[in-house]
Amino acid sequence: MIEKILIEAIGGATAFYALAFSYYSLRNARLMSGQIGHRLMAAGAVLFAVTVGMGAAGELFGLGISVAVFSTWLVALLIVVAGGLARVKSVTKVYNLSIFKALLTFQHVKYYLFSVLLLALVGIPLFILDLFVTPGYDWFRVGLACVWTASFVLLTVSERALGMKALVKMESVPHKLWRKDIQLLRARLDITNGYAGGLATLAGMKPISKVLSDCADENKALLKDHKLEMPGKLAMKSLIDNIEKIPEAKREQVIFKTFCCIDSGFIVLYSRLTSPENTNAMLNNTFKVSFKAHGAIIHDYALPALLFGNVLEPVLLKSKKETRAAANAEIKKLLGKLDSLAKRLEIDEDGRVNLASVYQSLATLEREERINRTISVFSAVQKTIMPILEKDLGPDAKKMIEKSYYRLNSNFPELKKFVLKAKGGK
Repeated sequence: MIEKILIEAIGGATAFYALAFSYYSLRNARLMSGQIGHRLMAAGAVLFAVTVGMGAAGELFGLGISVAVFSTWLVALLIVVAGGLARVKSVTKVYNLSIFKALLTFQHVKYYLFSVLLLALVGIPLFILDLFVTPGYDWFRVGLACVWTASFVLLTVSERALGMKALVKMESVPHKLWRKDIQLLRARLDITNGYAGGLATLAGMKPISKVLSDCADENKALLKDHKLEMPGKLAMKSLIDNIEKIPEAKREQVIFKTFCCIDSGFIVLYSRLTSPENTNAMLNNTFKVSFKAHGAIIHDYALPALLFGNVLEPVLLKSKKETRAAANAEIKKLLGKLDSLAKRLEIDEDGRVNLASVYQSLATLEREERINRTISVFSAVQKTIMPILEKDLGPDAKKMIEKSYYRLNSNFPELKKFVLKAKGGK
């Protein structure tokens, strides 16, 4: 009798903390949008709450759905584990920490780890015992209810701590994880460091340092006292220190302009050391990883490289030198009809679109305007030079363009609505 009273009492606490865990995890996913770890954690939390509801309904109405409850509970646990791992990986990458040091530094990580261990090492065995070994033995259910409640308490505390403090002070960098400028800085740094890693393998540190030094002369605000880590990657801490000194209204523009300078230099280097085709493959792989980690926050940066690099460049690379010269001449005729982006647009002798000039013209715009301007100019340029390309390559030019659009939509479904507009669809 006492076991049943305990089960009902503890079950009420379990339901309360399951809902609290869901609330805080959903709030964090909203505040820190664009990060897959927070979305997975929120999904797992909601599924845990559903599991608690299923268990209560099964007990109340005698539905006999224990196996279904266990299966749903296990899926929810796996999603929470995946979300936690994605978060820890993100924190370790930003601050260059080991997982062990992150555990010692961040309180919410400790709570998360203890709760998951409790659910996995104690909760699963008790659940299995209750289902298959000694079904109906109420003391196992009491134990299981205690494990659930304790775990949800820890998870709730973890989510609340993350939401209230985000990142604890560490190495004198007191920043909140959900701040948009820090999110953007981290996303752009991940892309740049992705380029730098490949370049360091091909050419060593010297050319990387040269590009950074040249860009630092033009972008002192963000790159002052910048530091390189092996293999050729920019350190996060000095960038965060510098961003704090920049007026808030100008931070996004400074980040965009600075990293466009660095990335353009890296892209040119990579193309010279390998080939335009390998460079586009490197860009695509880097953006795929970055989209998964950071989401829509980098769409405005990725779109010019992906549209011009994936759609137009393959055709331009197949065309004759005189075809490229004619295409450049036609682009220049657009000067009075389009904006500054078209005025800066150039096709290099080897068939590459000069992305440095494209990004330079976009740096002063807001994010949405960058996307709209990129699409409108790309569409106009494609329409203008297609007759020239078809004259050189015949029907193959249009076939290559269509294949490029298909691959772009397949590889980057996140950009499909933008690609459709660029292609001329509604």
